[in-house]
Amino acid sequence: MEINNTEQRIFPRYQYSIPLKYRIKNDHISTFTVTRDISTGGLKIITNKYLPRGTNIHIEINLPPKHTINATVTSIWSRRVDHSEQYLAGAKFLEINKLDEKNIQELVQYALKH
Repeated sequence: MEINNTEQRIFPRYQYSIPLKYRIKNDHISTFTVTRDISTGGLKIITNKYLPRGTNIHIEINLPPKHTINATVTSIWSRRVDHSEQYLAGAKFLEINKLDEKNIQELVQYALKH
């Protein structure tokens, strides 16, 4: 479990850059980006726009070796990256099937052991 002086994580996070496609609910435009970290509870992504708390987002992640995860997340926080036009956003999973959740868990557990 990762712990720092400002927060305590429920789920272990793996700092990993995974290609991701996302679309804000009720929007027809998809955007490509990458994760900054991932856990079975949520993920952190880099975006080109501010995502207010509570923004529902459909995501598609291609996990190695060849597994595509489709899920819905909600933005928990978003902040501008210093000296940049980009934002980091933390999101938690709202809707994810059990197999996809298991695949993320296995990836994180494997990564943290190696």
